[in-house]
Amino acid sequence: VRLIYHGACASNLLLGNLLAWTRLQTDKLRLSPEKFSLSDEIEKNVQLLQIQAQKKEIDIQVELKNKEVVTVADRQMLSTVIRNLLSNAIKFSREGDTVGLKVVQEDSGIQLSVIDEGIGMPAEIQNHLFNPEERPSRPGTDKESGAGLGLLLCKEFIEAHNGEIRVESEPGQGTSFQLAIPQ
Repeated sequence: VRLIYHGACASNLLLGNLLAWTRLQTDKLRLSPEKFSLSDEIEKNVQLLQIQAQKKEIDIQVELKNKEVVTVADRQMLSTVIRNLLSNAIKFSREGDTVGLKVVQEDSGIQLSVIDEGIGMPAEIQNHLFNPEERPSRPGTDKESGAGLGLLLCKEFIEAHNGEIRVESEPGQGTSFQLAIPQ
């Protein structure tokens, strides 16, 4: 049952990413900002990815500077970004590693970081992560596959909010994705 659920979640993530990417390509994706609890969206996505994390004995730790983080943004887009970044962190982490998600809400906006202790990546891959022509994709530590669309969507969705996303990584030392969304 767990394997079926894991497979269904992975397929759902891929199909959602493909649909969003198609909408982006045809200019049919519209920003729909609303006020919502980012804390709740984070919790939902962590729960959704728990089986994937448990399979590799990965601990997901969420750190919110404020217990309740409320924002005005496109809920679906932000949820997709969180899910993709967490899923990638789990995918490229080794058994027993920790994945962290940290959120700081300030008057100027939200700062969100997803940090893993995984395999990291060389500069050559980092330089092409957000390039739609290249879409670098490599298997995860448990041979998980990907289509290379997730990070492109993250970049597009964050930029649609006038925000920015960046990556820091060292081979063998893990990866950190940081994003900033102004309010």
